[in-house]
Amino acid sequence: MIPNEPTGPAPRRHAALIYGAFACGIAFGAGLEVKAYVDQDRETQARAAWAATMERSRTAAAEREAHLNQIIEDERGHHADALRQRDAYVAAFTARNVGMRHDLEAMLADSRSSGERCTARVAGIAEAVGALLEAVGEGAGLLDEAQRANRRLTAENRKLYDQVVGWQRFDAERRIPRITVKAKKPVG
Repeated sequence: MIPNEPTGPAPRRHAALIYGAFACGIAFGAGLEVKAYVDQDRETQARAAWAATMERSRTAAAEREAHLNQIIEDERGHHADALRQRDAYVAAFTARNVGMRHDLEAMLADSRSSGERCTARVAGIAEAVGALLEAVGEGAGLLDEAQRANRRLTAENRKLYDQVVGWQRFDAERRIPRITVKAKKPVG
């Protein structure tokens, strides 16, 4: 026997101890089983909550991705439209500039030919003015010569007139019938 053991019926005490230990073991096992069940239930709930959160996150991400893809498609469309409009504008601008260049080249060619015609006309006018000045100079020389000739003729006419007057006096003194000269008098 074991020293310091209580005395009394041993089998009963052992059986109570065994039943007590067995009950404790069952209670402990049941507690563990309940704890495991609760833990498993919590884990299941946590996994379900996690799965729901992940599904919501996936759905939100998919919606966000779809929205962003739509924005990208819209932007691509707008960008393509802008590029088409810019290309059309650049093509029209280039065509207009080519047309303007041809117009300006035509105007330049017309200006050059007009300038050459004007230069030729100015040269012709200068020649005509030179010829006119020569003619005026010759005319002035002819006028001077004509004036000198006119003065000479006027002086000769005066002499002739004086001679005719002298002859008429001479004839009047001698009583010779008068002679009349019918000729045009030179202008002078």
